Amino acid sequence: MSDVVLELRRSRPAAPAALRERIAELAAQEPERERGWAWSLPRWRPRRIVLVLVPACLALAVLGALAGGLATSGSNERKAVDGEAGLSTTAESGVANVHQNQLAPVQRSVGAATKSPPLPPNLHRYQEYAASMRLQLEDVDGLSGATQRAMRLARRLGGWVAGVEYGSSGNKNGTAFLTLRVPVTRVQSAVVTLSQLGTILSQNVRITDVQQQVNGLERRIIRLTSDIAAIDAQLKSANLTTAERTRLEFRRERLATARQQAVLERRATINRARFATVSLDLTTRKAQEKPAPAGRFHRIIGRAGGILAAEAAWTLLILAVALPFVVLIVLLIWGARAARRLADRRLLESQ
Repeated sequence: MSDVVLELRRSRPAAPAALRERIAELAAQEPERERGWAWSLPRWRPRRIVLVLVPACLALAVLGALAGGLATSGSNERKAVDGEAGLSTTAESGVANVHQNQLAPVQRSVGAATKSPPLPPNLHRYQEYAASMRLQLEDVDGLSGATQRAMRLARRLGGWVAGVEYGSSGNKNGTAFLTLRVPVTRVQSAVVTLSQLGTILSQNVRITDVQQQVNGLERRIIRLTSDIAAIDAQLKSANLTTAERTRLEFRRERLATARQQAVLERRATINRARFATVSLDLTTRKAQEKPAPAGRFHRIIGRAGGILAAEAAWTLLILAVALPFVVLIVLLIWGARAARRLADRRLLESQ
C-alpha cells in the first residue's frame, strides 16, 4: 500500500456541512421523482426518434399520394365521359333547334371532319352564319392552286375575299388562311366545294340569330320617328317662346341623330346577316397522331407523383418558415443547460 493512501486514511477529510445537506436533499427527492415518472412514456433518444418518424412520415406521404391519385383518376374518367355525353347532346339539340323561330339570339357550334353538307341557314330570319374549315394538302404547289381556286369561288358565288395570308418554307411546308364572304343563300355550296380542295382536318359551323336585334332596332326607329313628328307639329305653333322653340329644336336634333345611328346599325346588321363568313385554313403539314391514352395504372402513378411533388413543396415551405423558430428554441434550450451546468460548477467550486 502506498504512502499516499495511508496518509489519506489517517487524515479522513470531512465533507462540509452544506455539501452534506445538499446530498441529503437530493436523496430525499430521488424516490419522489421515480414515482412521478413511473407511468410516463419511455424516454426516447433523438437518434431513435429520427429513425422511426422519418420512415413513418415517408410511408404516410406515399400512401396518401397513391390514394389521391386513385381517387382523382376515377373522378376525371367520369367527368370525361359526362363531358362527351353532354357535348353530343348539345350538338344534337343544336341541329334540331337551329331551324326553329327563336325569340332570343342563339349560337350553335357543330364540328365534323366529313364532307357532309353543313347546317343550312334559316332564310326566313336574320342570322349571322360563320363556317371554318382546316384542310390538309399534299405539297406547296397544291396549296397555291387551292388558294387561287378558293378566291375564284368566292367571286363566282357573288362574294369577295376579305383577307388572305399565305406563307411557305421551302418546297415542303406551307400554310394559307383565307377569309371569304359569300351570300348566305349559297354558303352551303361554297362549303361543299371548298371541302373538296383537300383532306378535312376539322370543320365548324356557328349560327347566331340576330332577328331580335333587328326587330328591336326597327321599333326604336319607329319610336324616334314618331317623337320627331310630334316635335315638328309643336314647332309649327306660333305661340312658342324663343326658349321653348330652342329647347324643342335641340331635342329634335338629338332624336334625329339617334335615329340615324339606329338606321345605320340596322343596315350593318342586315348586311352581316346577308353574307356568311367562311374561314379556310390550308396547310401541308401532316396531322400528328394523338398518343394512345395512358392506362389507369400509369394515370394513378402520374397523379401520385404530382401529389408527392406538391407535398414536398409544402414541406419545404413549412420548414423554411419554421426553421428560424426551431433554431431559436434549440439555442434557448442549449443556453439554459449551459447556464445550469455553470451554476452547478460554481456551487461545487465554492464548496
